[in-house]
Amino acid sequence: MGADTPQLPVIYLSDQTLKPGSEKWVEVRSDVRKALEDYGAFEVSYDRVSEELKKSVLDAMIELFELPVEAKQRNVSPKPYTGYSTHNGLSESLGIQDSNVLEKVNEFTQLLRPDCEGNKTMR
Repeated sequence: MGADTPQLPVIYLSDQTLKPGSEKWVEVRSDVRKALEDYGAFEVSYDRVSEELKKSVLDAMIELFELPVEAKQRNVSPKPYTGYSTHNGLSESLGIQDSNVLEKVNEFTQLLRPDCEGNKTMR
């Protein structure tokens, strides 16, 4: 790739001094805003997550998005950015409403994978 290939900004979120209202917080907040305005995205660097956990999450995401389209289409919602959507076949997204509630995550899993009662990797 050439030197003029755009690179997403990397924003470091591991700093111990990153507390709301602090000077560092204001700086990082500004970096996030600029990255979103300029690129629409950024890469997060957070070194407090183990490589094993990162791999496990990535593997689960691959498994999730490899499900048949028919299964993913069962995840519907009237709210924007929740449910299943595809963008001209180029990308897909799955939103889980109330994803911080274990019962809702289990309902989502049952919706997409009713056959996975004993599959602990999908829960």
